[in-house]
Amino acid sequence: MSQGFDKFAPRFYRDTTYFQLLRQSDEAPPLPEGATDLAAGLERADAVEPSVRYLIDSGRIGPLASIEADTRTAVPGETVTVRWQERGDDRLTLSLFRDADPLALRVGEATVAVPETAPPTIPTHRAMYETVLTPHPLTYSVRDADGTLTAAGDLPLEIAPAVTVDLSPDPVRLGPGVTPVEVQVRTYDPAATRVRVEAAVFWDGRGRSPIATPNAVADTVLAAGDHTVTLALDMGASPTPGRYALRAEARADSMSAPAYPYVEMRRAVVLPPVRVADGLRVGHVRSYDGTMAEALAAMGAEVVELDSTALATGDFDGLHTVVIDIRAYLDRKDLRAHNDRLLDWVREGGHLVVGYQKLFEWNAGRPHPLWPEDTNPDEGFAPYPLQLGRERVTEQDAPVTVEAPDHPLFVSPHVITDEDWDGWVQERGLYFPTDDADPRYARLLTMSDDGEAPLTTALLLADVGEGTYLYSPLVWYRQLAALNPGAWRAFANLVSLPLVDDRDAP
Repeated sequence: MSQGFDKFAPRFYRDTTYFQLLRQSDEAPPLPEGATDLAAGLERADAVEPSVRYLIDSGRIGPLASIEADTRTAVPGETVTVRWQERGDDRLTLSLFRDADPLALRVGEATVAVPETAPPTIPTHRAMYETVLTPHPLTYSVRDADGTLTAAGDLPLEIAPAVTVDLSPDPVRLGPGVTPVEVQVRTYDPAATRVRVEAAVFWDGRGRSPIATPNAVADTVLAAGDHTVTLALDMGASPTPGRYALRAEARADSMSAPAYPYVEMRRAVVLPPVRVADGLRVGHVRSYDGTMAEALAAMGAEVVELDSTALATGDFDGLHTVVIDIRAYLDRKDLRAHNDRLLDWVREGGHLVVGYQKLFEWNAGRPHPLWPEDTNPDEGFAPYPLQLGRERVTEQDAPVTVEAPDHPLFVSPHVITDEDWDGWVQERGLYFPTDDADPRYARLLTMSDDGEAPLTTALLLADVGEGTYLYSPLVWYRQLAALNPGAWRAFANLVSLPLVDDRDAP
């Protein structure tokens, strides 16, 4: 059983979660006829009557056949009319949030007011994990004349703020001058007529909550309703590179003065000038991620997606570099089938950059996790022996030692300094190659978690024929997505190597 089912999933999200009885003791009593619950018929270990909430979430009590509200969405303070089909002398009780005195009703219609303090259940991305803290908006129970519980459930009613704003989940890349920011606005309060929307950018160089005066502000006033509005944030001619925070907020004219506006926050960044080598053309073998290709295009590279036909024919004409996305050897069976084409291209002068993979889909001679009938080639996918292990660097600020600081990878197009390894998120890297990697790979970086042995396989580079092969288990994709300036600079260098030589070093 996974952890957290009892806290995060009413009835274990019964539409998407399935359990199958694999075996049982010979002494186990059979389920009662027609029962589908594995716990049916078991004696309780205590005499405490379970709560109605428990009975609903566990599926031990069913809902009324007919009960509805006159709206699917309400805001705090709004009045809602509830109707249901009466069942003789049965008594229906409505429990609105955690009111001390539930409403006991015997008529087929009732009017209830949503409390001003009612916590919203939508937008879902804010409320989906709050069922343990936020009760369902309106719970009902039905008992017969003897007091026996005969039905219970939740009214299909969502509680919403008066107005919401939403931003793209991606970090915002700011630049000199005006940056347009698209904001989605939705009004839920039927009493609202106008909505004020504001966006502001705050300096947040330490990665903490912004407290300083905003660097840029833009706002507008809209009629109530659903809108997509673009606000223009002017960062000036020369914004300071670093981390920022973007804050969007909205307030409806129906909201009381003390009420807080609805706020959304996103990460933002001003990158230093990050460019790949001029004229660089990069082939990209996309997996399920694609972050690397998007970053390369933003850096000025011409990115060419390599489909199955390109891999099968070895058609890489005009490309300087090919980047293999994270875990592409798991996701792309065509890559596995035609990996030799890429290695032939490397021998003829190409530069192949491979992002992190896992040992299951990579190590020589292993059955593939998705296609058991398919076994990894005995010689592996790399040009020289290279096996992956389970070593990793989980401390995102683990010290990094550059073993060859004068190597072109660290001097052009950008000079990489100690500061470029700051501000990484979540971790440094995963599934590092084992220490017995072929000696023809140059080991260019050393790092480790505190108290752990140094790992020297974070960046491996080998000459292969006329070309070069680079393998790195570092989580470049995660840092690129987080818009980490140093990671962008270093990754630009990794892919630019074919157009860089020692003469480019400053």
